[in-house]
Amino acid sequence: MVSADPQPSKLASTRRSRRGEVTNFDFSAPPLMSREHTRMLEIAFETFARQWATQLGSRLRCATDVALTAVDAEPYDSFAKNLISPTVFVLFSFDGMSAANSLLHISPQLALNHLDYALGGSGGKQEPRELTDIEVSITRGMVGRALESINYAFASIAPMTPRIDGFVQDPQLLAVAKAADMMLVAKFEVQLGDITETASLMTPLGPIAKALSDITGRDTRTAEEIRRASEATRMMTQGLSEVPVDAVVAMAPTISAPNAMLSLSVGDLVKLSHHTTTPLYVRAGETTVARAVVTTKGNVRACLIVNSEEDNP
Repeated sequence: MVSADPQPSKLASTRRSRRGEVTNFDFSAPPLMSREHTRMLEIAFETFARQWATQLGSRLRCATDVALTAVDAEPYDSFAKNLISPTVFVLFSFDGMSAANSLLHISPQLALNHLDYALGGSGGKQEPRELTDIEVSITRGMVGRALESINYAFASIAPMTPRIDGFVQDPQLLAVAKAADMMLVAKFEVQLGDITETASLMTPLGPIAKALSDITGRDTRTAEEIRRASEATRMMTQGLSEVPVDAVVAMAPTISAPNAMLSLSVGDLVKLSHHTTTPLYVRAGETTVARAVVTTKGNVRACLIVNSEEDNP
């Protein structure tokens, strides 16, 4: 179980303040993903972050939190140029997608802090160094368990079963992609006890973008959701058809001066502009729906529809 911290975590307060941040728009490099696709990815990576935090807390028995801080599309060299040595990279690929490699990068301090908790320590800042073979094995197991959550998090986008391919601690030894290849990069802040460090997951943008495009154009609702929507439409249509409206049979309007209208008296004859051979207008509210001629039915006036308004564009 994830340990509860009686005070609000630094990571939680950082997450709240980040929501109000404003970022500059770079017109020279417009976004490569639509807002809808970006939000779908954010939801998937937020789910992955929650699963990862739960796994860390249950195994390390300390206060843990993992928060998504950014989802971006950027060239591989833009991601790689900011990496320091030594650091920790776990290389992996997805069975259900192309063979291009992906990686999970965690800061050295995060890896060392995780190892300290895993081996019974109390955590804390440590001098950056390369991991030993035994430490690599422990860290690889931690990352492997975290990556298992990706398939669950991305279930609504594409099947993404990860397979770990290698472990690298020197950025110069990375050969994941070409410098100009566009990559999808998700960045996280990971809290272990009193230490908050960074992690990032990088994977080729192409397969993800294709999967997003494929699902955007199709109906992803379940059969039950489709049935309910159809029933709601039918009931709304039926309800609207039974709403009473005022029906009016009228002649064409006649233009007259105001003083002529004000001077009308009993017995005056008003000449109308409606021709004797022109059918009357049948209106519902302000809309003319048909044309008709006057007739009778029993002892009341009636009108006989002679054509619909669709016949008189």
